[in-house]
Amino acid sequence: MSELSRALIVEVEDNVRGKLFSALLDREVFSDTAHDCEAALECLRGGEFGVIILDLLLPGCDDVLGAIQRLPADRRPMVIGTGDRDMTHELDDNLVQIVIRKPIALRQFADVRSCLEAAPRWRRASASDQSDELRTL
Repeated sequence: MSELSRALIVEVEDNVRGKLFSALLDREVFSDTAHDCEAALECLRGGEFGVIILDLLLPGCDDVLGAIQRLPADRRPMVIGTGDRDMTHELDDNLVQIVIRKPIALRQFADVRSCLEAAPRWRRASASDQSDELRTL
């Protein structure tokens, strides 16, 4: 798999991060993990990802989203945010494409592989300034 076929999981809770990692690996999605936003920024400096699963409630989340936004559009990962229903009105739907409400059910991540497969098409559309609609699950 290419680097753009990798996922980055940014989640503070060890058990949730581990379960997401295992669930994605079961679907042949290889992932890096970060326990906080500072570690996520280091991962972003060191590699490219097709999808980022980001806990939107973490301190420093805006810094991670800012770093993603500064990437060239054709290298920008698809972002799946996790959080609560009250925060979706504050999100840029060109940056965070999907929001999954907490508590997380692992079955909600069954289609991450499809997201990785769609990411090149999404990046091309994003580079052309076509916006995708924010979906909340």
